[in-house]
Parts: sequence; structure tokens; C-alpha cells
Amino acid sequence: MSKHVEAGPTAVEGRIGAFAQTVVKDGRDLASQLPEVASGARDVLSATQRGLDHLSDGGIVAAMAVSTGFAAGLLVAGAPRLVLALALIPMGIVSRSLLTRGVGPASLFQ
Repeated sequence: MSKHVEAGPTAVEGRIGAFAQTVVKDGRDLASQLPEVASGARDVLSATQRGLDHLSDGGIVAAMAVSTGFAAGLLVAGAPRLVLALALIPMGIVSRSLLTRGVGPASLFQ
């Protein structure tokens, strides 16, 4: 008759469990910081909008040209999609400022 011995958790199982606990703990720490990150991003965007509000129409058009050229250069260079998406953020912000001022395509080419 053979004896059946219950084996405890192996070393691999113990490491996997410790790794899972670490991932959960780090995920909770990250989630607790999300409101602060969102608040900081909101502050940065409002400060950027205030800075754009102080520019003349020509300055806004120049900022649009620079941000569009930068994004187009990244596209032609074959940048990763994430980098290209991040480069489009300033273009969107400046476009919003252009549209709220009523600067349309006809006034850009005069």
C-alpha cells in the first residue's frame, strides 16, 4: 500500500501568488492616483487655453501650422500610432481655439 502525501504549494505557485498580489497592490495604488492625474491634466489644458487666448489670430494660425507640420512630419517618418496620436493633441487644441474665434479657412489664405 502506498502512502499518499499531500503536497503543499510548489515554489512556482508561491511565486505566481506573490506576483499576483503585487500586481493587485500596484493596480490599486495606480487607481488611487487617477483623480490627481486627471485634475493635473485639466489644469494644464486650461492654462494652455488661457495662453492661446492671449495670442493674436496670426499667432494662432502660426501655432496651427507648426502643430500640423509636426504631426505630418511624424506621419511621413513612420512614427508609431501612439506617438502620432499624441502629436495630434496640440493640433486639436489649437483648432478649437481657431474655431471659437471664428477664424475660418477663407481668412487663413488672405
